[in-house]
Amino acid sequence: RLVKEYSLGMRQRLALAMAMLNHPRLLILDEPTNGLDPAGIYEIRQLIKSLATQQEVAIFISSHLLREVEQTASYIGVVLQGRLIFQGTPQQLGSRYQDKVNILTDRQSDAHEFLTREGWTVTADEQQHLDVKINSQKDAALINSQLVQTGFNVCHLALKQPSLEEIFLQMTQENK
Repeated sequence: RLVKEYSLGMRQRLALAMAMLNHPRLLILDEPTNGLDPAGIYEIRQLIKSLATQQEVAIFISSHLLREVEQTASYIGVVLQGRLIFQGTPQQLGSRYQDKVNILTDRQSDAHEFLTREGWTVTADEQQHLDVKINSQKDAALINSQLVQTGFNVCHLALKQPSLEEIFLQMTQENK
């Protein structure tokens, strides 16, 4: 078949295959998973990772799909208005922003007031769970203990690290 008859996903795969023909040391990919179904996205993501590790190809990916970047990249650069505002590992980027504990109790409103009085920074998320900013994982245990000792039934408590998207949005707001 003619290439122009291929789906966007097949053209993406073909372009990547053509780029690999000469065994390059560097690949520059722009939105490499664009147009792919979930299985194709997974396949390309695994291929990119294996090229980087097994064939030692440096891969530069430009993407607005931050979830894909988060699952693929070992080193990240954030560009805002043509200016590089961060470069480093995902761990280095994440360490700049506070983790949270996501909590669901039997009395959310009362728990929100109680935790705020205790000095915690508390917000409600989309599901009306409480997000409490913490400095370390030990804070999660302390918050749980405080709630239980005060008579709250804690139905859910989980560490919530900010996603790359949340970090990107906060970072770009800070650097405007």
